[in-house]
Parts: sequence; structure tokens; C-alpha cells
Amino acid sequence: MGASYLRGLQSYNQTAACVKHFIGYPKTPTGHDRDDVVMPDFDLLNYFMPPYKAAFEAGCNFHDGELHQM
Repeated sequence: MGASYLRGLQSYNQTAACVKHFIGYPKTPTGHDRDDVVMPDFDLLNYFMPPYKAAFEAGCNFHDGELHQM
């Protein structure tokens, strides 16, 4: 669904879709901005990576990075 939405946004060459925040951002231990993220590789690769991969495979034009460590 996200990939379809992204392609729709960018279909008229007037809008650049942006993937917000880096992988794992919602998994900070305190829930606060910019805290370090600690999570198993399994969770990162199986739960967080697929939506980001799909967005870039669908042609996402840019990414909004984040300042936390993983």
C-alpha cells in the first residue's frame, strides 16, 4: 500500500516523496527523540527494513535521516 501511495505522489513529476525517519526510530528505549536504538538484527531486518526497501524500490526520491545510533 505504501509503495502504491508513493508512486501516486510522484506520478506527475511535481512531487518528491520522502521516507520519514530512519529505520528503528520508533524503538528508542525511552520513546524520546534522538535516543540510541538497541534491537535485535532479526527485528531490524524482518520488521523494519521491508517497508523502507519497498519505498526505494518504488522510486522514493529522498529520505529524511535521523540522528540516533543503532
